[in-house]
Amino acid sequence: MPQCELSLGDGMIPTENKLSFNQYIKEKPIKWGVKTFILCESTSGYIVNAEVYTGKVDSDPSYISSLGVTRSLVARLCKPSQGQYYCVFTDQFYMSQTL
Repeated sequence: MPQCELSLGDGMIPTENKLSFNQYIKEKPIKWGVKTFILCESTSGYIVNAEVYTGKVDSDPSYISSLGVTRSLVARLCKPSQGQYYCVFTDQFYMSQTL
């Protein structure tokens, strides 16, 4: 069981492969790679849940229209921990009052 404090963020897995979902993000230290969204235990860095960004999906069944794309992602990653009194830390990009 992870500790009660979790951290949600994104990162790049560096790769030189010719994957269709490789990303280029000039603000990141690793500019080319596979973009991932990760929910980790805050103290140890243990990965609790993760999702690889593979591009926009038109008919995503986990999409919640009232939350939007980014906040639906947060809801998906946190769903296994929901109702178990975890505290999730993240930056303002992922948060909203609705969420």
